[in-house]
Amino acid sequence: LKVVNGGLYAVLTSCVTEIIGDDIGSVVKDFRSDGVPIIGAHTGGFKGNSYHGYDLVLQSLFKDYVLPAKEKKRGKVNLWGVVPQLDPFWRGNIRGVRSLLEQLGLEVNSFFTLEDNLENIKAAAEAELNIVVSDIYGLEAAKVFEELHTTPYISIPLPIGPSASEDLLRSVADRLRLGNEKTEIAVAQGNRYYYKTIESLTDCYQDFDLQRYAVVVG
Repeated sequence: LKVVNGGLYAVLTSCVTEIIGDDIGSVVKDFRSDGVPIIGAHTGGFKGNSYHGYDLVLQSLFKDYVLPAKEKKRGKVNLWGVVPQLDPFWRGNIRGVRSLLEQLGLEVNSFFTLEDNLENIKAAAEAELNIVVSDIYGLEAAKVFEELHTTPYISIPLPIGPSASEDLLRSVADRLRLGNEKTEIAVAQGNRYYYKTIESLTDCYQDFDLQRYAVVVG
């Protein structure tokens, strides 16, 4: 606290800490009772891989940092399931899904992008739906969130390509009971952008002498 004036502190354990049996929960709780914004998670390596650690940290965030909401805010959603750093394209993937959801007119809290901030994270319980773009990573955290803050969740694979992106938009729109017109406009705009981009790429591959006998554009 003397060295860094942070908006949120996170204490994570290592294998050594877990084997010794240090009670970080009590220590973190003492600091939190003094008004320090801090969370702690038992992330010893023998408990699982880094993907599991991602889920554990999210659970701690939802338990000890996200504030209870008096009511849900219409059109606000939370997004997670893409693991920072472990997915080398994580920033672009989160932004891509966030952009899709914003085309439906939704307010998106995605936790880890430059567009996010601690105030939005703290108010995450206002969301009327949690969207986990994975069928594995972050699901336990979604269950904890629902138990603590009564926010339901849906699990959808990370959308790759126009068909999967359309499935995402329609699934979310159906769950939130958004108007069909808004959904159709979002799908049409996404498809138009995608196929215009692919069209120019295929022209490049076909018309330029790239000295390749076969190419796959996906």
